[in-house]
This record gives sequence, C-alpha cells and structure tokens, in this order.
Amino acid sequence: FGFPEVNDKLLGYDSMIGIVRSIIIDHRFNKKGGSMHRFNIAITGPKKSGKSTFLSIFIQELFLELISTDKWKEYFIFALDMEKIAELGNDIESFYIYMVNATFKQLEYQCPNSSQYFPMITKYFLSVVSLKNPPQFSKPFRESESTRPLALQLQKIADQLSDAWNNMDLFNQFITNITMFPKMIADVFNFKRQVLIFDN
Repeated sequence: FGFPEVNDKLLGYDSMIGIVRSIIIDHRFNKKGGSMHRFNIAITGPKKSGKSTFLSIFIQELFLELISTDKWKEYFIFALDMEKIAELGNDIESFYIYMVNATFKQLEYQCPNSSQYFPMITKYFLSVVSLKNPPQFSKPFRESESTRPLALQLQKIADQLSDAWNNMDLFNQFITNITMFPKMIADVFNFKRQVLIFDN
C-alpha cells in the first residue's frame, strides 16, 4: 500500500504490536459459521509522530489475522493516500483516473486469480471519461463462457459511470460513483466486506 516498511528493530515495535493485536481482537465478533471484524478507527497525533508507521503495522497484523481465520478472501482492503487525492484539487477526471488505477492495482494482490484481466479492465474503465458512449469490451471477453458473467457486471458499472460523466445534470452522481467505485468492483469480484484505509 506504500506505507512505511516496518520491522522488529523499530523503537516501540513490541508495544505497537501489542496495541494493534488488542484492537483487532476487540473488533472481532463471533457469528454463526465463524467470525467477522468491524472497524471504525482513527489514528490521531501531530505530524511525524508515527501515525503512518502504526497504520502499516495495523494493516500487516490485520492481514495475518484474516489469513489465520481463513477470512482473507472475504475482505477487500482498499487504501488511499489522501495527500495524493488532495493534490488533484477539483480535477474530477484525475480523481476518477486515480481511483480506477488504485482499485485495480490493489485488486492484483488480493484477487490473483483474475489479475490477468486487470490491465485490460483498467484501460476499459479509464476510457469512460474520453468517450461519449459507454465503452465496450472486446468480443472474446464479452462472449467467452468463462468471462461473460464478469463482463456483464462490469458493463453495468461502466454504463452507469458513462451516463453520469456525459450528463452535467448527473455530476453529483458521478462523484458518488467515483467514491463508491472500489466497493462496486469489489462486489463484482465476490468480496463480502471492505476495509477502507485513509492515510493523510
């Protein structure tokens, strides 16, 4: 995710690991058929106080938790660098491009079985803002028995994005679609839950 590399030689590492593990356990809920996690957490503090470092440890430990409970396939963990988004200012097209690229880049690691399609799908969604009509997948991808269901679901999202992009009356809808894009795509790839991580 681009957060700081962390190892056990870091000052206070053991204390941070202990705090993170306690947070993860406190946010684990038992349910029929296993367990699940719910998080609504903010890490606060002054600049250069180690917030991103702590967040990096948290993500590592969360992955280990999800792997050990065999839940990692259910969760799409999506991280955003808010400084990069802030640099985009009011450039909605650049914000959209950033979100599309970030979504599929992170999916590469969390959905390796479909990663062969991600460069093509990324290009497909990026073309939404350069076309007057919704983009179309190539015929083999649209009609192949193995990829047709995927193509149909992705086409619906692209149609919605294209309609909103090309209609000024739907500008607010396009902004909503951008922010919801990672979740919409995660749903297509059968992730049951999403963890959003914002680093400032």
